[in-house]
Amino acid sequence: MTAALPYRRLASFYFFHYAALGALVPYWSLYMIARGFSAVETGQVMAIILAGRVVAPTVWGWLADARGDARLTLRLAALCAFLPFACVPLVTNFYSLAAVMSLFSLGLSGVIPQFEATTFNHLGATPERYGLVRLWGSVGFIVSVLGTGLALGILPVTDLPWLVAALLACMLASVWITPITSALSATGESALLEVLKKPEVLSLFLVCFLVQASFGPYYVFFSVFLEASGYGSAEIGFYWALAVGAEIVVFMFAGQLLRRVRLTNLFRFAVGLSVVRWLLTAEFASLPLALFFTQLTHMATFGLYHLVAVSLVHRYFTGSLQVRGQGLYSSLSFGAGGVVGSIFSGYAWQHFGATMTYYLAAAMAAVAFFFTLTLMRSVPPGTREA
Repeated sequence: MTAALPYRRLASFYFFHYAALGALVPYWSLYMIARGFSAVETGQVMAIILAGRVVAPTVWGWLADARGDARLTLRLAALCAFLPFACVPLVTNFYSLAAVMSLFSLGLSGVIPQFEATTFNHLGATPERYGLVRLWGSVGFIVSVLGTGLALGILPVTDLPWLVAALLACMLASVWITPITSALSATGESALLEVLKKPEVLSLFLVCFLVQASFGPYYVFFSVFLEASGYGSAEIGFYWALAVGAEIVVFMFAGQLLRRVRLTNLFRFAVGLSVVRWLLTAEFASLPLALFFTQLTHMATFGLYHLVAVSLVHRYFTGSLQVRGQGLYSSLSFGAGGVVGSIFSGYAWQHFGATMTYYLAAAMAAVAFFFTLTLMRSVPPGTREA
């Protein structure tokens, strides 16, 4: 890392942001069920959390790019994530919980795209170092998943919101101390619509939508699935942490991969492996060794996939379009794809059961893989514009 790069401050944000998600995502379904909500209501609230990603990243990105300075909008988004979530323990019914989580999602969904653009701006001419910064998010997620799993073995699961709120407060503090930059270059002022018309951009977003939709059963019901298969809370935390630990390996060595291998080949491998992952999860999750292997594939099915996706977005959306590009990626994949995946998984889980739900997830990933073969044109490593 160079002296000019605020590495520790950037890393602290990723650590606490993903630590908050590490406490929330794996255990939220257990929390809702403990509160007496149904599987459909659990899927709907998870969809609400993800729904903010459909609109919020693009809106926050437009505000940040229009100002030419993401400092105010990033801090405001982080504040809008913390304050509503701190009210979760006070709500008493499904509709009030849905309202609070909607506000929380609108704030949190605007944080990461703006910070991603800031990180790439700090990295400058060496964007392949992104993984060395981003890996601290995975570390935070692991520490949080394991710590929360152990804590919930002692504390009631209804105490979960207090743990998440504390981590969101730390994330807010890290945003406040990080120097926020925006890079506007003459070569990056192409119109947003012109970029969106490129076939390679459209195909990228389509594949990302399908991949994230296929993750729906994993994000919403994986902990419930493991609990029903006989695993305890600490074991559930271990398997979540194992998956994210696999990400760290990819992030550590991503620079070499991104410089030497065609990005589309890496992308196809990651998406294709997702098909295998969901098929194995459907049939063999009750076997610890098989589950161990399927969780290790997270290094490619999410880690490598995400690294390639953000790298491609960074190449296609330049200058004043940077935050909006990352916002669109977040909106269409984690947002729209996440919402569809959450809603589909809630209904499929209730009506068809766990095994069939993961088979349907594998089918979505298979369609995405097909599109990587037929629609995405080859992108060489080491170039700015594909």
